[in-house]
Amino acid sequence: MANGATPERPRILVLGRPGSGKGTQCARIAARFGIPHISTGDLFRATVARDTPLGRVVRAYMDAGDLVPDDLVLDVVADRLGPDGAALGFVLDGFPRSIPQAEQLADLLDPFALDLALDLVVPADVARLRLTTRLVCGDCGRSVGGGAIGACGDCGGSVEARADDDASTVARRLAVYDRTTAPLSDWLDRRELLIRIDGIGRPAEVAARIDAACDVLLVSGSEDLAS
Repeated sequence: MANGATPERPRILVLGRPGSGKGTQCARIAARFGIPHISTGDLFRATVARDTPLGRVVRAYMDAGDLVPDDLVLDVVADRLGPDGAALGFVLDGFPRSIPQAEQLADLLDPFALDLALDLVVPADVARLRLTTRLVCGDCGRSVGGGAIGACGDCGGSVEARADDDASTVARRLAVYDRTTAPLSDWLDRRELLIRIDGIGRPAEVAARIDAACDVLLVSGSEDLAS
């Protein structure tokens, strides 16, 4: 385990193309370990909803399908983690998205470090179909696949298409991911932090694969604590 970590409160990063199911799986991981699910997408959408000057800047990047600049993302994540947040464990969803961001994150977490990175592997054509047919609850943010209509099954709110899920923006988001984020997977692999997870299948099937990967983390952590 990384410096200061315990097997019960790990620091986990989840990668994957837009549409890979990161949000769903990160929520499950967070619930399993009792750690915060820190989604930069949710953080940015909350900022946009407040319609502040910062929110309007973020909206312009999101609506265009572009990545928010590194310094802006890092400020938001640092504010969410707080001075002692890394010590309490977390699952990061949507950050870092590039090698420079990962290097900045390492500096932010010091003297702690990541314990595990999971890469949800989903082909681009599958991710594209998922994104362009999903609806999202405007109240709680739950994603509903397959273009389903009606009330949210969690909170009863109305579901609608996200503004950044139109076909042209989705294509741009996937291209940006392949160009800037995919190399991060190899960067993490070289540091022996990465486990690639097959993201195809029902959410429960993908979750079982993730649980098996996290079990390796727990076993490793227990051995370190006993040594």
